[in-house]
Amino acid sequence: MDKESRQILAKTEEVIQALAQTKSHQELKKIQAEMKHQKKLLAQIETVKECQKAYIRSGQTEETKQALFKAQQALESHLLYQTYQNVLEQVNQEYRMVEEKLNQFFEEIFS
Repeated sequence: MDKESRQILAKTEEVIQALAQTKSHQELKKIQAEMKHQKKLLAQIETVKECQKAYIRSGQTEETKQALFKAQQALESHLLYQTYQNVLEQVNQEYRMVEEKLNQFFEEIFS
């Protein structure tokens, strides 16, 4: 690998580290750690996953659709899960912002 490529990779690593150090990313990691200790919440997440699988395997029947809907509603009623979803959206927005900026940069270079 040449010197220029190593410099590009180093700068990329800096961007990744900067994203990982944002307040929202740190908050997300904290929430994820909290979620690991919430047995009811973890069980509800597993229930949603199982309902999703059943819904797909069933050919998307109305019965399995309703079971999935109820499981999702129960999951979304957890305050910690709601907080997780909100913070996850913030983190994803930060990632999209970087992605859009890179896409814009490359578009300008190759246009």
